[in-house]
Amino acid sequence: MRKGMVLLSAKQTPGATYRFEGEVFILFHSTTIKPGYTPVIHTQSVQQSARIIKISKDVLRTGDKATATFNFLYRPEHIAVGQRFLFREGRTKGIGTITKIFPIKD
Repeated sequence: MRKGMVLLSAKQTPGATYRFEGEVFILFHSTTIKPGYTPVIHTQSVQQSARIIKISKDVLRTGDKATATFNFLYRPEHIAVGQRFLFREGRTKGIGTITKIFPIKD
């Protein structure tokens, strides 16, 4: 057992994924955020590093809003559309809402 694991009924299908898209708002960042940036994502009991793969703008700065695609680095997590998340790295902080989940391809 580890943090972030969920207990599901036998009738439910597991919904773990590595990749998701979310609307983000940058609360503070000293320079710019570009694809490749790797913050720690916090949502519900999940806490894991994720890389930003794609952003709807060229770069993000403090106060910017955008759509970003994240990819968890170590293992898939059970998350849901509409779930709020926080991301951080050092003094950088941002918040967001999950808008799309990409299924794991076999």
